[in-house]
This record gives sequence, C-alpha cells and structure tokens, in this order.
Amino acid sequence: MTSIFRKTGPAAPRIHRFAGLDLARGLAVIAMVLYHLSWDLGYFHVSPVELAGSPLGHLSAHVIATVFLGLVGISLVLAHKATQFEARFRRRLALIGASAAAISLITYLMMTESWIFFGILHCIFVSSLIGYMLLNASVPLLIVLSFSAALLPVLVSTAQLDPLPLVWLGLSDNLPATNDFAPLFPGLGAVLAGMVLAKLKWPNTDIAFSFANDNTPLRPAPPLKRGLLWCGRHSLAIYLLHQPVLFGAFMLAHPVEPVNTHFETECQSQCVSLGTAQNICIPACDCMKQRLQSSGLWTKMLRGTMNADDQTHLSEMALVCGESARDATTE
Repeated sequence: MTSIFRKTGPAAPRIHRFAGLDLARGLAVIAMVLYHLSWDLGYFHVSPVELAGSPLGHLSAHVIATVFLGLVGISLVLAHKATQFEARFRRRLALIGASAAAISLITYLMMTESWIFFGILHCIFVSSLIGYMLLNASVPLLIVLSFSAALLPVLVSTAQLDPLPLVWLGLSDNLPATNDFAPLFPGLGAVLAGMVLAKLKWPNTDIAFSFANDNTPLRPAPPLKRGLLWCGRHSLAIYLLHQPVLFGAFMLAHPVEPVNTHFETECQSQCVSLGTAQNICIPACDCMKQRLQSSGLWTKMLRGTMNADDQTHLSEMALVCGESARDATTE
C-alpha cells in the first residue's frame, strides 16, 4: 500500500549514460589534473623542469582540450536522443555558463594581467550553442564545417582581431596574456567532429541497444575503472575544484610571495634607473610578472636557465608591458 504521507506521481525518466564516454572523460580529467599539477610544481619552484611551459606541455594541453571538446559533441548528439532534452540542455548550459563567468571573475580579481576571459568552459559554452543549432544537420555538412573550423586559424590571422572583444575567436595575430585560452576556432572543429562520430556510430535505431549493452557489464568493474567512471560523471566539479585545492596546498607548503616581492622590487628599481617614471614602472613590472608566470618563463628566469629565444621573448614582453603601462597612465 502506498503511504498517504508520500507524494506519488510518474517516475522521472531515467538518464542513460554511456560507460565508455564516462571512462574517456575520466581519463581526460586525470590528464588535466596532472597537467595543472605540473604547472603548479613549476610555479612554486618545486619541479627542476618547467614541464607545463615546455613544447610537450603545450602539446599535452592542446590534446586534453581537444578530447574534452570532442566529447562535448558526442554527448550533445546522444543527449538529443533522450527525453526532456531541451530542459536538461538548458540547465547544463546555464551551469557551464555560470562556472565560466565565475572563473573569469575570480581570475580577474586575483591576476588581472592574465585573467581567464575565454578558457575551456567558455569555449564549451559557445560551441554547445552552435552545436545545438546544428543537431539536425547532415553528416557531410558537419564534416565540412568541422574541417573549416579547424583550419580557419591557419588561413585567417589578422591584427584587427587582437582586441579583447574579438580575440576569443582565435584568429588574431598575437596571443593574449591569459592563464587558459581555448579559442572558438579551432575548438569548434573538435566539437563538430564529435557530433559526426556520434551520428555515424550511434544512429537512432541502435541507440537503445547500445545503452543496454554499455551499462550491463558481465562482471563488476575493477576499482581503477570505477574510479575513472566516477571522475567522468563528475568532471565539471573536479575541473572547478581541483586547481584551487592544489594551488592552496602548494601555497601552504611553498609560499612564493617573497619571491614575487623580490622580483617586483628589482624590476621597479631597474625600470626607474633607466629614467622611467615610478607610476609607469609599477604597472609595467606587475604586467611582466603576470606574463612570465603565464608563459612558463617564470621558473626558468628564477633559475637562470633562459636561452636566447627566452631572452628575446622576455624583451618583447618588456616592450609590450611598458607600452601598456604608458597608455594606461595617459588615459
């Protein structure tokens, strides 16, 4: 008998998940955490090698971002086949948008010169909207659009798109100073490629059968796989929380403020000795510190391991930061 104290009604439709996609997303989350750990090790001068700022580190960051964006496209197509798609899509998009806005606000308050104005969550938000509008597009059209989005930054590069209102497109001549940059192009290409893969692998007639087979394993999964599946199902929460936890732990164990203060003092002293006004030197040196940290050169400079290319990059940073500080003081 149904209790009179419990409300009854139609059961909520079950949310199906592909274990394979959760597993892939979990692996990508672990790779992302390890990459950010390498960045923290370099930033706090713990690691003898600046892994995150190396060519391998940059390649790893691009691969991880591409995998995440590809999974966004796959998930978008599969979610479209489920019930109550519109409501769930709006809720998910609102959560991603709010998370992206929070990251921008927090990083702007903490590191104004290299704040995250268009990181991976921003790219996912905009790409999801575009992907949503293309859900009923044919596979050939999606293939063409995917290749076009991936190749567009190679074909188009102009200084007119350098300013912040347009630089997020990824078609500018100069990369902005930011701690995470995932431009719409070529990022959108990975999302559309994921949509193509999903449409080819899981046509409408096979979707229910695929769900059933994917979620009814013959034996319990080993602990490692269960852990990866859990990470895949909670990827957004892990993304939002892991770096504050890591960064906070490193700040307690390896405070870097004395190093930062020493750098600012030395930088401003050298700047003033060259005849530059103090009110220009202060923001210029702050800009230099932020750019050095976001580019991966901070640890190499402190250890004295910068090569000729690094020195050239350092000089270019000094010119940009000096001009920016002068422009700010004359406004």
